[in-house]
Amino acid sequence: MASPSPGVTYVRDEELSCAVIWLRLVDCREYIDSYLSADADRELSPQEAREASQHLVICRGCAERLASERAFKSFVRRRIQIVSTPAGIRQRIAGEVDRSGQSGLGGRIRTLRPAVRWAPVAIAAVLLVIILFARSSQKAEVPAFDQAVDSYSAMQNNFVPTVSAESGTKLGDHYNDWISHELGMPLKAWNFDKLGYHFVGGRADQLPDGRRVVYTVYSGPEGKIVCAFERAVNFPIPPGGETVNRVHHFYRYKGMSLCLTVMPNMVCILTCRMPLDDFIHAIKQVES
Repeated sequence: MASPSPGVTYVRDEELSCAVIWLRLVDCREYIDSYLSADADRELSPQEAREASQHLVICRGCAERLASERAFKSFVRRRIQIVSTPAGIRQRIAGEVDRSGQSGLGGRIRTLRPAVRWAPVAIAAVLLVIILFARSSQKAEVPAFDQAVDSYSAMQNNFVPTVSAESGTKLGDHYNDWISHELGMPLKAWNFDKLGYHFVGGRADQLPDGRRVVYTVYSGPEGKIVCAFERAVNFPIPPGGETVNRVHHFYRYKGMSLCLTVMPNMVCILTCRMPLDDFIHAIKQVES
């Protein structure tokens, strides 16, 4: 058997006893340069699709980039239609081309005339797509969401719980009583056992504006889920979210997936890294 080519990584499937199969692994640069666009259009060959799939399973960055590429192309298909250049504009362009021809460039420029007719519309369409997509992608800053995202990041490697699973505390009436006492109203913590997430601990803290907040941290197959209960009156629900079961509002915010639940005098914000659709499905599963 020939040796693998230099610079190319292969892995062996040890579970196959009858034969040895070498699988080619695609790196990020190769995926972006050679696979991304065709993958977004679902135009990869079966072999290329397998190679791309193997890479996306282990590379969240490329998976998110693929999702963004597909969203952009979907946006273009929804917003742009082919239109003809108005007659008046075509006549003015043709006149300019004819005048240019008098300077000795006419032969070359006349060959471009059919394409030039479409140039203003094509350029305008591209600019319009960029502007509209940029605007549709921008989300207003939400201070409560910023606080949730910042807290999530801070707790990845430096979470010091007030109560912890290591101390023998478990999700249940005792922990719910502790949250209720800290925030001054009856509350019940989320339980993500169905999803394979275990309780790490809870921490009572104070927000910059003086309000009390209780964080509960869970750890599972796709990292952590951080729950923040905080006191709030008449909390405005930001636009652009997806509402589930009439009470949960889901957002993709600064690279994170958030679930906002608004209650009288209280809000709950769940923050995690899993894709938004997966997060929505997970919450539905927990509540089923």
